[in-house]
Amino acid sequence: MTYPCPKGHDSTDPVWCSECSTRIPAAAAPASATAAAPLMHTGEMCPTPGCGTLRDGSSRFCENCRYDFELEQAYAGDGAPPPASIETAPDSATFARTPSPPPLDTRRWEVVISVDPTAWVQDDEAPAPEDEPDRVFPLDLAEHLIGRRSASPDIHPTIIPDERDHGVSRRHAMLLRLADGSYAVKELGSTNGTKLNGKLLPPGVLTPLAAGDSLYLPLWTCVTLRRREE
Repeated sequence: MTYPCPKGHDSTDPVWCSECSTRIPAAAAPASATAAAPLMHTGEMCPTPGCGTLRDGSSRFCENCRYDFELEQAYAGDGAPPPASIETAPDSATFARTPSPPPLDTRRWEVVISVDPTAWVQDDEAPAPEDEPDRVFPLDLAEHLIGRRSASPDIHPTIIPDERDHGVSRRHAMLLRLADGSYAVKELGSTNGTKLNGKLLPPGVLTPLAAGDSLYLPLWTCVTLRRREE
């Protein structure tokens, strides 16, 4: 059974397109009720150096590094070449914000992990948990990886959302400390993407953050940056 993707693919997954990871509308009807079951690839290992993540069934992309198993090459998006490492933010008009105050000697940053129940939709795997307390992670390193726990020794997330949110990738996004002491975020080509204050972040682009900015990770995780004085 397949489901019509908004980009024209026949997805084997009813929620996220198995070809391009685009969200499939809840009203989408199966494209074929008699389609053959997808070919499974149990035990196939990602060949990317330092990755080695086992392929998840018939998934086209590696959950960790987004290697394309079908094309046998690194993730290249929708036919475009892999994004270069761009150390600049997108057009300021796209991510308009109030500038952060000047760095202070006593400034300390932290993020708050919370559940956004409004982000859950009926065709997700499970509803967002209710009355879940917020969790606070201090930003005390130059780099903080946001992602799910992983058995891989090469993946070390320091900011770990609720394990029940299966939309979060093992390597979802990276927070990096800038020279002035503030932080920026880089989307790592995660399976389901990341939104900054409601706008989808392009992968591989370093985007400065300001106090109060919120990152939304499917299915219902919210990561909010805040500044505390000591």
